[in-house]
Amino acid sequence: MKKGAKLSLLVGMGLGSLALVYIFVAIWMQPGTSAGEETREEERLLFNCCIVEAKEAHIRFLYENQAHTLVLSDSYSAYAKELETLSWQLADLRIEGDTVTQIRVKQEALVADGFRFEDDGIAIGETSYALAEDFRAYDRDKQECIAAKQLIAYAQVRFLLQDGKVVGAIAEDSQVPNIRVALMDAGFLSHEHASVTVSADTPITVTCYLAKSGEDEEKRTTAAGEKLSFQSSDAETYSRVLLATDGGALRVESLTRNGWTPEYAGTIELIFMPEGIWIVNELPLEDYLCGVLPSEVPSTFSMEAMKAQAICARSYAFAALSSPKYPAVLAHVDDSTNSQVYNNTPSNDAARQAVAQTTGQMLWNGDRLAATYYYSTSCGVGASVDEVWSEAASDYLVTSLHANFREPSEMVAKLLSAMSKEEQAELIRRVDFSNEQAFRTFLQEEVVTISLDRLTIQEEMSPYETDFLWYRWSAEVSLLTFSETVNRNLELYAKTYEKVLTITDLEGKEKESPAIGEIASISVTKRGKSGIATEVVITGSEGIATLTKQTSIRTILSLQGEEIVRRDGKAVSGPRLLPSAFFYVECKDGIAAFFGGGYGHGVGMSQNGANEMAKEGRSCEEILAHFFPGTQLVCEYESEED
Repeated sequence: MKKGAKLSLLVGMGLGSLALVYIFVAIWMQPGTSAGEETREEERLLFNCCIVEAKEAHIRFLYENQAHTLVLSDSYSAYAKELETLSWQLADLRIEGDTVTQIRVKQEALVADGFRFEDDGIAIGETSYALAEDFRAYDRDKQECIAAKQLIAYAQVRFLLQDGKVVGAIAEDSQVPNIRVALMDAGFLSHEHASVTVSADTPITVTCYLAKSGEDEEKRTTAAGEKLSFQSSDAETYSRVLLATDGGALRVESLTRNGWTPEYAGTIELIFMPEGIWIVNELPLEDYLCGVLPSEVPSTFSMEAMKAQAICARSYAFAALSSPKYPAVLAHVDDSTNSQVYNNTPSNDAARQAVAQTTGQMLWNGDRLAATYYYSTSCGVGASVDEVWSEAASDYLVTSLHANFREPSEMVAKLLSAMSKEEQAELIRRVDFSNEQAFRTFLQEEVVTISLDRLTIQEEMSPYETDFLWYRWSAEVSLLTFSETVNRNLELYAKTYEKVLTITDLEGKEKESPAIGEIASISVTKRGKSGIATEVVITGSEGIATLTKQTSIRTILSLQGEEIVRRDGKAVSGPRLLPSAFFYVECKDGIAAFFGGGYGHGVGMSQNGANEMAKEGRSCEEILAHFFPGTQLVCEYESEED
């Protein structure tokens, strides 16, 4: 070793469920030299490497998604036994050429029963820590680097600290994590319940916690079939009640879901809050997905489309684990469209098969989980995320045609034959319907213009969903009636959408009242590349309303209760929101005439589009690659049987 070097071995003992451990070896090659000190040009400093093995003259370690094997300097030859203790430790390495000349092991380690990610760091046990900028996490079993948010799927995680910050983690034993779901009332209007009744076909273990102390009051077991009822007034006695069975389902008899009384795997926790009782269902993530799929897609879907849906739903749920939507009750999601619809329809064999065949599989975009948005039906084109919500543009949630060329011209056929699959996929993303006439032509005739470097192609397309009812829709409503609807919606939602809604008088001055009077015209003044309306101006006799982003547009221009004619020529009652923001409107002769296509927000995967692709023989992987280009499919954990 170099002159003045020292070797120390520090071992600590666990302290209950949260253990502060001083682990293994700290080797300092040059006392007084900071690891952050500027190095000579031929030297490199690698921070937070994971040492897999240090033995004899070599060291093997993981760093930035790669495994490396380098030579140890001669000064380490006298410390062979100590080096063997460095396996699966985090360290900073000083490297000269291909030789490791200094090892600085992270000494502080925290092991806790639970942890959660926060906006500015991570909470381990009851203490919050900041994440270091060069934080790195590693899977010990697979011997690979992983993203921080992947740590949720591991039974054992050891966090390494330095200067009060978490600099890394080493994880092992990946497993199916649990998810906590807040159950809404029968009308999906509130999370608070005035009363709750639960039963099961097997005995229920009931654990009650006192309102004042929070400690167990009693633990008892009911008879099979016995009904348990709780009232919100029980908050004076209980803080919460935990209900569990030995493998059987819990039936919440005070709820109705799509004509049936829902049953839930896992446990039910009743949390008594001032406004009422919250019902939280905790269960393994894979079991949760078996309740999501039947509620989101029909069992008649092709298996490859159902598998794609399972992966999207799992990716969404896994992301929610790191940031609970309802932190007051530690619930990650709820069972409505606020998150994903869950257990609105009983599980079925097709759903369970799709979940089982994709166990642990999720979509990632680099070191981040992909935002796997999905919706019912496209109009033949999907929108980029920044066109729809106030989010930054994404490299995988982009404008894209969901269509094939109907009968490509000879020129286009030759062009396609000379392209790779990747180049063909890129071609269908080079569309631009921001021009009003281009969008209307596509909506009416399915003709699309694609601009290349020195070539403009105008071709007829065959969208995947052309036969679906919501693929195209239209409606006519009297301007007098619609004016009442719009003014009512402006009054109701002016505060909700104040960031994307502007109301002025006819001279352009801001109005205090949201009322705009009788509507004279409705104009789509801006469109995204996908053709989706991103700005709509409604001119009335008393003012002008300017709406931006699809949620406010679809809410204010709601056709709820009005007749909407779908693809088959039959009329249905309009839903609460405008079916989609892919539309144009013409106002004349006292009538507002809407022409539109698709159903839903338009970002990510079209569920019916995915099913049509599956019918054409596309695999689950090909479907996901189309709707989320550039993402990677990663398996986070295996099934217990594996």
